[in-house]
Amino acid sequence: MVYQSAGSGASLVQVRTLLSVAGVLSLPLPPWTGNLVDRLGPKPIVLVAQLLQAAGFLGYLMVRNVSVLLLAATISSPGQRAF
Repeated sequence: MVYQSAGSGASLVQVRTLLSVAGVLSLPLPPWTGNLVDRLGPKPIVLVAQLLQAAGFLGYLMVRNVSVLLLAATISSPGQRAF
């Protein structure tokens, strides 16, 4: 969080709020993910989850403002939930 705060210029409270918003947006994902695992099997779901996490974490390296931080967190959060 300190890195994200320094990179975006946002306060730690703002960073934590943005990360929490991204987490809340991904809350409905597990039941849907469970249905997909039943249909497609676990391997493709885990692969997509890992790719989402990788994209989000790479996005964290490019954070220069709060909107990019929210975008990166919103991309990585569903990957973490699906994994």
